[in-house]
Amino acid sequence: MLTQRWRLLVTAALLTPPLIWWGWGSSDRTRAPIESTSGERIDFFVVQAEVTRWQDNGAEAHRIQTQGMHHLMDQSLTRLDAPEVQVPAQSGTAPYRLRADTGRVPDSHQQVELAGNVLLHDNPHSGSAIKLSTERLTLFPSEDRAHTDQSVLIQRGQDTTEALGMDVYFKEQRIELLSDVKGLYHAP
Repeated sequence: MLTQRWRLLVTAALLTPPLIWWGWGSSDRTRAPIESTSGERIDFFVVQAEVTRWQDNGAEAHRIQTQGMHHLMDQSLTRLDAPEVQVPAQSGTAPYRLRADTGRVPDSHQQVELAGNVLLHDNPHSGSAIKLSTERLTLFPSEDRAHTDQSVLIQRGQDTTEALGMDVYFKEQRIELLSDVKGLYHAP
């Protein structure tokens, strides 16, 4: 009888430390946010993501495709890697597409901040397409508006316009150039 107790005691002594480590040690690692190299705390990330936002009436508001999205807890925003934003045609407006090197979406989802080689293409029903390029652009999807204080290059066919700062009103199909406007236009 003493040998069976002895075996049971030795088995319990050998199994207790791994079970304690496995039970208590693993729960801390799975719940803790990831720290990036810049010290930002990431609580979730998605690789090759596509996010669709919908309007109250059920129509698609916009779609964001990105190589990666990282939610930063401390800053209450989601960082996007190489995002592409697509906004479908809505009540008389042409569809358009935006691309950038990086992007940020605050948790309020009121705006999409794009940076690095920002490129905006419209896809008009008729006429030639417009291509806008800048280094930073803030898109306000619920207002159908975009804004930048950076320098802007607008190309339509062979015609080009440069400016410092711009507001784009998509529903009205109107662009307001804020200052230092220069243009080169070719007569037909």
